Order: sequence, then structure tokens, then C-alpha cells
Amino acid sequence: MTCNEIINEVENGAKFTINFQNRTCRVNGEVVVSEEIAARDWKQHGSLPLSVALNGIEKAYRNYKHSVPSERSESHRRCYFKALSEKELSDEDMMYGEQREVARCKLELRLLTYIIQGHITWQKEWGSWFYQSPNDKDLIILRSWVEPSKS
Repeated sequence: MTCNEIINEVENGAKFTINFQNRTCRVNGEVVVSEEIAARDWKQHGSLPLSVALNGIEKAYRNYKHSVPSERSESHRRCYFKALSEKELSDEDMMYGEQREVARCKLELRLLTYIIQGHITWQKEWGSWFYQSPNDKDLIILRSWVEPSKS
């Protein structure tokens, strides 16, 4: 399943779960992305500079942060990233913002893809536990997502 197919499924009401440590994405309970599936089905078109990958993550995070919540998005039990509450959103966000569940899917799927394809690797200057975006302190990427422990 491609990223666009996954996003279309979520737009149409499918439930999805991404696990960064296990490098998997499930849609309606079925594993549709794993390192093995990605290696087989996703064609990598060269390397992506880390700065470009992080800019893409920041853009997806900004869209997610300003997305419109729904009962569906609020009932999701695991949230890796912080989004604004409905009270904190501007009128423009409420009118033109993307559905929160779809924006979350795009953000998490982009990060998972970049990790699997090796575009995001842990940098020593990020410290021991997490990377925090200099542009938005709420955007945090945990080291355990990028370098999961081999247990």
C-alpha cells in the first residue's frame, strides 16, 4: 500500500496506527507498512538531505498542529505530537484546516517513511533522548523512534 493509498483510506474513515519503534503502520488492524514491505514496494529515489527531511516534517507538523479536531481524532489513545485545542485555533484554522486524523496520518507516515528510508538518522548534536525543532519547540522526535533498541 502506498502512502497516498493509506491517506485515502484514513480520509474515508479507516483507523490507523503507527509504531515508530517497530517501524509499522496498521490500517484497520492490518500491517500495511513495515521495513520489509517498504524495502520491497517503495522505490527510493536517492537520498534526501537531513535539512530537507526535517523541513518536510516541520511543515506536516504545522498542518497537524492547526488541524481541526473531531470526536474521532480526540478518541485516539496514543498521540505522539501536540496539537492545538479547538479553543486555541484561529477562525482561519477552523475554516480551512485539515481534519486532525488525516493531518496526523500525513505527519506520522512522513516521519515513518523518512526513518525507514534512512533520510532521518540520529545526530550527535541532538543529545541523548530527543530532537527538538528550533522553529517550534513543541515538535519533538524521540531517539527511540529513530534508533529503536534491539531487544
